[in-house]
Formats: sequence, C-alpha cells, structure tokens
Amino acid sequence: DQVLDIIALEEINYQEEETDFDTGELGAIKFSLQHDPIEKMLNIKVFSGHKLKPMDVGGTSDPYVKCTLIPGHSKATKLKTSRKECDLNPVFNEKLTYHGIFDSDINTKTSKISCVGL
Repeated sequence: DQVLDIIALEEINYQEEETDFDTGELGAIKFSLQHDPIEKMLNIKVFSGHKLKPMDVGGTSDPYVKCTLIPGHSKATKLKTSRKECDLNPVFNEKLTYHGIFDSDINTKTSKISCVGL
C-alpha cells in the first residue's frame, strides 16, 4: 500500500474540505471529506491521483483508493474505489460513504486514505 496521508476526522469541522497535496515520492490523491451530522454520514469524494509511483515492470500501475476508519475492524469500516488500469494519473470521481458517523466519532476516529497499486 502507498499511504499518502492520514486525516483526523476532528479537522473536518462539519464542512467540506478539499485537499490537494504536493506530489511527493509516492504521488498524491485529491479528495474531500464531508461530515453530515443530521444524516450521520461521512462522505469521502475521491477525485484523482497524480504522479503515482509505478508498481509493475512496465512502469505503470492499476491503482485504487482504499479508505479505512480507525478504530474499527468490521468490513463496514473499509471502502474502496474502482481500479483504474495502467494509469499513474487516474481520475476516479467517486464518492465513498460511511453511515452511522455520530458527532462523538469526530473526536475518536481517523480516516486512513491509501492508494494501492497493483
């Protein structure tokens, strides 16, 4: 796994934040987080990847983005996008949604966002 960033949910402040990181050695993922306290949902919009690290001998990768809510061990805490074949600058434009996210979870959980290359 290429772990590009870990975002603490407490940084969301109940509004949508779009994050666009400088491209490092592993590349970058552009995404936003939005907590809806009324519907008790956390939405993660995954927009794109940029200059991802090649993971195969052909110099490409088949990446997808994996989100994990920590702490949590059930399958419901793990979400992922579709896989993009042979693409180091993939466009995902996908929304991943966690249900049952209460205000109290904002201070106790972390969302780990990873880019996995195959």
